[in-house]
Amino acid sequence: MIDALNQRTEYGYDLAGNLTSVKDASNHVTEYRYDALNRRVDTVLPMGQLSRVTYDAVGNMASFTNANGETITYEYDALNRLTKKVLPSETFTMTYASIGKLASVTDSRGTTTYSYDARQRLTEQIDPDGQFLRYGYNAANLRTAITTASGTTTFTYDKYKELQTVTDATGAVTTYNYDKAGNLIETDLANGVIEKRSYDLLNRLTQIESKKDSTVIFSAAYTLDNAGMRTKVVENLAGYSRTVNYTYDGLYRLLSENDGVSGTSYTYSPTGNRLTKTSGGVTANYVYDANDRLLTDGTATFTYDSNGNKKTETKDGVTTTYTWDAENRLKATEGGGTSTVYDYDYSGIRVSQTVNGVETRFLVDKNRNYAQVLAEYAPSGTVFASYTYGSDLISQDRNGTKSFYVYDGLGSTRALTDATGNVTDTYNYDAYGNLSSSTGTTVNSYLYAGEQFDKNLGDYYLRDRYYSTDIGRFTQRDRFDGVMNNPLSLNRYGYTHGNPVNGTDPSGMFLLEQAAVNRIIATLAAIYFVSYSRGSSGSRLTGLPQSERPIPPISLAEGLPLQVSIRELNTCASLNDPYCSRTGIPTVVYTAKDLPGHASHINAAQNGQGNTISSDARNPSIFPQYRLPATLHYGSEQPRTFLDRTSHCNQSARDAWTSQFHWISPACDEYPFNSSIEGGETRYNMGYVSLQLLDDLESSTQGGLMGAFYQRARVNFGDIFGVVTMPNNAGERSFWITREGRTERPIGW
Repeated sequence: MIDALNQRTEYGYDLAGNLTSVKDASNHVTEYRYDALNRRVDTVLPMGQLSRVTYDAVGNMASFTNANGETITYEYDALNRLTKKVLPSETFTMTYASIGKLASVTDSRGTTTYSYDARQRLTEQIDPDGQFLRYGYNAANLRTAITTASGTTTFTYDKYKELQTVTDATGAVTTYNYDKAGNLIETDLANGVIEKRSYDLLNRLTQIESKKDSTVIFSAAYTLDNAGMRTKVVENLAGYSRTVNYTYDGLYRLLSENDGVSGTSYTYSPTGNRLTKTSGGVTANYVYDANDRLLTDGTATFTYDSNGNKKTETKDGVTTTYTWDAENRLKATEGGGTSTVYDYDYSGIRVSQTVNGVETRFLVDKNRNYAQVLAEYAPSGTVFASYTYGSDLISQDRNGTKSFYVYDGLGSTRALTDATGNVTDTYNYDAYGNLSSSTGTTVNSYLYAGEQFDKNLGDYYLRDRYYSTDIGRFTQRDRFDGVMNNPLSLNRYGYTHGNPVNGTDPSGMFLLEQAAVNRIIATLAAIYFVSYSRGSSGSRLTGLPQSERPIPPISLAEGLPLQVSIRELNTCASLNDPYCSRTGIPTVVYTAKDLPGHASHINAAQNGQGNTISSDARNPSIFPQYRLPATLHYGSEQPRTFLDRTSHCNQSARDAWTSQFHWISPACDEYPFNSSIEGGETRYNMGYVSLQLLDDLESSTQGGLMGAFYQRARVNFGDIFGVVTMPNNAGERSFWITREGRTERPIGW
């Protein structure tokens, strides 16, 4: 692959199609090895560090030995559910409820239990120390309440299932309003501060303003280029104004930022490592090894373990050491007179921090798009701070004093206001999140990009990893391989692919570029483009002029035509409702990372090459009606007994599968899904359902994805949703996009 700067990345494959090597743009080679069943067993980094995976008889990962030589073992029950994970320093034991959901996890902290209602929704989590989270839902699976020891926060929604109000434990109400496209346009805080947002015709944020009465607390106006990149921002923060201009290279990496008083410029290696940073006439030079590990930034030196975790940092004669566990979680730091110890739950989320012997615990809500801290408390149970979340963090209550957050367009905290709406604190940052100036003394950990700043580390905790604003990169290696069609993602330490002005990485694992998200949304929106002319005849469906019509909708990177559903367009028009023209619909995206069989099957079915009752491989250009739809409607689960009578999934087909794949059990996959109105036996008999035998373990993963998608993306019976495939993308796990454009995955993925 040759990128926009003419830099070359090469990929090697074996005869079975397995990826065997990646030579990055700096000519560093990573190798991959496979067993006889084409399962990856070894990964060899450019400098020779090797990690290894073994599998049990049915294909579950039995062990993982990392480059440090530490081995993690895994045990499963008869249903192939993980029941034990053993690290050199920790053991996790899992049990499951009758419905198949996780019921308990026991580790060194004790036992965490989980309870569910009849619809398999999480209703209670009790941590080992007795702290709890309780959840309430409405009929649409939307969360209506969350209760902790600090009280209950409630949520209401509008008719489009968008969050409308949040009422915290003290009765303070936050209200949200949206435009016809579903964009958030107004947030009314309980202290009288009102935030308003404006968008361009492509639904891109162009202005944000927070005011109390007639006083502007913060405002920002964004200028965007044709690619949607922010090239200029004009800000006003509590009376202080500044204009910042940004430039980018051909890969949209930030080259410069200049506020008229001072400027900073950057250069990069072919693989995206920062080579220089020039500010105030002083240039800092950065040096890396072949594994992309930063060795020095001109003022500090770094060493690493074989897994790629920062082991030591020496600056101004002071050395800080870092200790990591076998899953690359930071466990302890020592240096400069400060000793810090961290603890994590089974999913890797940080749950406590002990600084010089004083422990702070975190009550974490993982039943949302990204895990968030709801309370900080002592081992005795005394709460230091509690947090209220809506679309973002609304407020903190620290020892009885409440502060409300004011944000910019990136999501960074720019001001705190008190209970009466007066400004108490302000914050300014450079592009990579370094705090350039601040006022006020309120204790506050949530700053750049709205994320949790660890003052003892000097880094941001982004759930899976820690981000250092000083060097503009993560301090440990990403555990995801990257995306083959995006060479920048192959850099395992880079933050937002060098574009912090326009992107964030709340998971600490990967950046799914907003442009890619917008492309999927726009593709599906094109299916439903409608405009209205009001008159005595009511609504009238019209289309785009021929000159303005988009190229036939294409799914991300795969060239998959998405079909227009005329019935849905007509239904939308007949509703005589302007909100029907909204662009966002929930969309589930299947990738080859974890669902290769399903991604390939669905892709074939949507291209007219599925295994229907006819199975004659019709040419879709001649018989376009056999291209199965990319938009479905959520419906009741339908009987599946008919599958045993089909040539694709009967016993004979299963026996043939078993003889070919031996230990791998087959499951019959249907597309459109059995859980959609378009699926089922009747539609199969009409030739509109494709069947294919796939790995039963992969089917279990697919079931978990769809169950979480329906619930967390708020897909109710009869609702429409999109299905997009990326069968050649083995770099990212499958995910979904909400109506609002957020990317999410099931908890624990």
